[in-house]
Order: sequence, then C-alpha cells, then structure tokens
Amino acid sequence: MADEHQQRRRRGALLKLGMPWTGLYYDRAGNPVASLTDFLGMRPFIDDCRVALDAVGDVEISTVWLGIDHSYQAGVGRPLIFETMIFGGTHDGEQRRYATEEEALAGHVETVERIRSETA
Repeated sequence: MADEHQQRRRRGALLKLGMPWTGLYYDRAGNPVASLTDFLGMRPFIDDCRVALDAVGDVEISTVWLGIDHSYQAGVGRPLIFETMIFGGTHDGEQRRYATEEEALAGHVETVERIRSETA
C-alpha cells in the first residue's frame, strides 16, 4: 500500500512540473520549450542526445544536450543546456556546461586534448 501511495505522489508531482516553466526547457537549437510536458513529448523523437564521445585510455569524455537550463538562474544570461563530463581518471566527475552545440563541441575537443596531453 505504501508503494502505491508513493507512486501517486510522484505522479502528482510530475503533473505539477508539467505546468509552464518559462526559461527552463530548451530544444537542441536553444529555443525555449513551454513546459515539461512539451519537453518530454519531444524527447522520444530525438534518437541521440549525444554531441560527442571520446575515450583516452580508461577515461571517457562525453558531451550531451541536456535540454534543461543548468545555469540555475533561469531567465538570467544564456541557458546552459549542453554538458561535457569526464568519467574516470583524476578528473572523474569534472563537468563544463555550454549554451550552444557549437560551444559544446569546441569544449569537448578542448577537454579531450587536455586529457590526452596529461596522459602522454
């Protein structure tokens, strides 16, 4: 019974999140999406959110489109909707965020080059 109650609460919370949150959700081109409901409706049609993926030895560098503004200041400055993250090695968990796919790809290449230079 407790599980059923928790599931109802989660569904209710998600419905509340479906209300318009201007400046929080963005498509891959950086255009605002009106609500969580609209944003989630887009996602199944996007085959891959990945911008780039590289490995340097045991270290993996992944850059993805997040679609949610991670600047934590919605409506202030440019929305940060792309992220490069390092998995493994001494920089495990390090991340950088970007406003455009072009910036994200450039940041990805820079990160890969930095990790390569440190492991050479």
